[in-house]
Amino acid sequence: MTKKKASKKKTTHGAVLVNLSVRQFGNEKTDASIVQEVAKSHNATFSKDRYLKQILPPAVMGKIKNQISTIRAYHYRVTAPWFDRGIRMMAAGFIIPYQEAINSLISDLNAYIDDVASSLKKYDAEAQRTRGTLYQAGDIPSKAEFKTAFNVKIELLPIPMEDDFRVDYITNTTKKELKANNKIRFDRQTQHLISLAQDPLLRLQTSMANLERSPKIHGTTIDGLNWWCDNIDSLLVDRKHEKLFKKLANRIQREVTNGYDPESKPKYDPEAIEGALSCIKEVFEEFECIKI
Repeated sequence: MTKKKASKKKTTHGAVLVNLSVRQFGNEKTDASIVQEVAKSHNATFSKDRYLKQILPPAVMGKIKNQISTIRAYHYRVTAPWFDRGIRMMAAGFIIPYQEAINSLISDLNAYIDDVASSLKKYDAEAQRTRGTLYQAGDIPSKAEFKTAFNVKIELLPIPMEDDFRVDYITNTTKKELKANNKIRFDRQTQHLISLAQDPLLRLQTSMANLERSPKIHGTTIDGLNWWCDNIDSLLVDRKHEKLFKKLANRIQREVTNGYDPESKPKYDPEAIEGALSCIKEVFEEFECIKI
């Protein structure tokens, strides 16, 4: 009777590649006729200059740009670079939270786009009233044209691993290179996750450093840390330090974020500040060990 080989414990969770692409309405238009008029008025026979018109008021487009920036920021927060640009990597265990959050953000974006699209006739009338001869019919898009100019697309793709059936036909040398490259990328993802906690912890440490005054602490900093602590297990791809990350998350919530009370003045009492600073220092030391 042959003995079964003991299966090796996996040191990585499943991971996926994530690609975010955004298409949006271009709010600038080149008016060639204005360029010709300006060139003629200055006795120029040829001009490479451009005259750009803002089609819709910048304030109207600003809210759309801010919402798109929020979508991008969340995407970059929970994913790590795979290639230098474009496609990024995320733990497979975070797919559902990611899709829920992105879909909610896209829903907010689409709601505002719908509001703007419903007001396009008003903006067209305002342009006719204020732009004089600079106004051209057709500058303001139709409702359908405006809405279809926007699109946020998410693509999830599998990551090729060295033991994947799809790479059975490549050489062992290539498989080793694939494994080595994947390890580098998984390490980068771990460092990215560390930075998500390190940055707000550093802000807290700096704010608490002067014990003679009450620290100025933003609720968004605390919220960001609590989010990291609640989600770090799902975000991890490399599981080598899984227990340590969980331990650090528990410590941060127990000794740092739990001491924060947005209703109290000061927000931390002296004893809580001392404990939080000690915890932050030790967490930073553990992070440095993981980096090594």
